[in-house]
Amino acid sequence: MVLLVLAVPSLSLLFLQNRQVQTKVSQFLTGQLSEELQATISLSSVNYTFFKRIQIRDLYIEDLHGDTLIFSELTKVRIKQIRPDKGILEIRSISVQNAGLNLVIEPGGGVNLQMITDRLKKPHVPPERKNKLHIHQITMSDGWFRLTKTGHGPLRSQIDFVDFDLNDLEIQLHDLISERDTISMNIITLAGIEKSGFDIRNLSTLMTLGKTHMHFNDLEILTHKSDLHVPLLGFNFDHWRGFKGFSREVDLSFESIGSELDMEDLTVFVSRTEGIPYRLTVDGSAHGKLNNLKGNDIQISIDRQSTLAFDFTMIGLPDFRNTFLDFNFREFNSSVR
Repeated sequence: MVLLVLAVPSLSLLFLQNRQVQTKVSQFLTGQLSEELQATISLSSVNYTFFKRIQIRDLYIEDLHGDTLIFSELTKVRIKQIRPDKGILEIRSISVQNAGLNLVIEPGGGVNLQMITDRLKKPHVPPERKNKLHIHQITMSDGWFRLTKTGHGPLRSQIDFVDFDLNDLEIQLHDLISERDTISMNIITLAGIEKSGFDIRNLSTLMTLGKTHMHFNDLEILTHKSDLHVPLLGFNFDHWRGFKGFSREVDLSFESIGSELDMEDLTVFVSRTEGIPYRLTVDGSAHGKLNNLKGNDIQISIDRQSTLAFDFTMIGLPDFRNTFLDFNFREFNSSVR
């Protein structure tokens, strides 16, 4: 009897490892998902092995316009536990190779990913019945990310988020947790090269997302010429739609300790700073909405020769021409080498 109990799951796994069975299972899964999400979904194979390992090849999800939304050449998943009775899904690791996400912002402000997220939304359930997802480790190699806006005009700078294309993505995440209304993840490494040539050598942060906030703690960004140390970059809002009126509806919190910013890097995002040869070291904090922003204990060192220490209030951004500026300078030192 004991041998029979042990044999049943073993034979079941061997059955699932049969190529014809896996092909039928793959066709069934993609058919069900395509119908549920009303999107074209395909994959070439799904392999199941012992110890809760799954390998998926050539996963492809299409958006409503027939363009690629998500693609992954190879995805490997190791499952730790699935507890449907308690709403728990725990995954040891996910690794993806040659994978990417192609986001398109529609003229009305929607995103092509919204067709899927809308269908995944569930009616309100009590907090005690919310599911919990915990992925211990996620790695990506040779990845890509694209963000474009339909019908955008001329680019305003070398990197403009209406036509953003990041390649050679290498990502390592730890402890991605989705519970109730909050998602958190520890980004250990994120590196990639934008099509303009801008090189993100490394980005790391503890990131949390919720219905009313997006926070980046202990944010570190290393590029070819800059090295930023940002203990806090936070965005707080009443709802995500507030980002459409960012300057009026989103509260910003920012702290910097010893961040070194080369103006050549800034020029990639803000073309009007082109030709300014300085390297800045920035300490201090800023908080408030963009149209009413206050800075405290700001200290800026320019090429290690001049130092400014001040507080500031800016009212009226992003309309810079009609912005009220109030600077309270506490210190100014300059030396010539």
